Amino acid sequence: MTVLVRLIIACISVASGSVFASVDCFSKSPRLAEQGDSYWQINTVAPASIQGKNQFLTQAQAFSGRVTGNLQHEECSGTVHKPLVKSTKASVKGAIVVQGDAVQFILETTDNKEKIVKTERMEFLGRSPTVDFAFSADGTFHLQQKLRANATPGDKISLLREAEYSISFNKKQLTMRAVYYANGFYYAEDSWVILRR
Repeated sequence: MTVLVRLIIACISVASGSVFASVDCFSKSPRLAEQGDSYWQINTVAPASIQGKNQFLTQAQAFSGRVTGNLQHEECSGTVHKPLVKSTKASVKGAIVVQGDAVQFILETTDNKEKIVKTERMEFLGRSPTVDFAFSADGTFHLQQKLRANATPGDKISLLREAEYSISFNKKQLTMRAVYYANGFYYAEDSWVILRR
């Protein structure tokens, strides 16, 4: 299912909860609850002004090159009366590329059950639509991104997608949790474990 299709589902469905973070499906984004109308604005931050950027780039550089790992994905669907959460697992291979002040993840996932192959591309810092960046005392990097996308190609309906990433590095692996919101409401979540090849 494409990201745009997932966004449409997020706007018309209501479901139950995520086993990852005890977040109820299609519950309100914390930023929407805090910011109100200003949530709908996309005010990106310039990489040059981000504190902790150099630490992030240095740790990502240690994982640059070919990588492998696994992914667990949860996605909300269903109705008010019959909420559903679909959970899938996939193997991962690909590359992490650090160029200038940008980190790119180019990953191919293969569903463990249905053997469906997908390509996931993520960019952090650089030209990505980063609206917040923080570095916690435990060494975890927290990034939030926002962008607008049409519901379908050529459609005039625009949806606001928010992604919340938590990324941790150690000598052996990189772990990343991604929580996704569409028009301010939770609809999916990913948990990645990535190793150097």
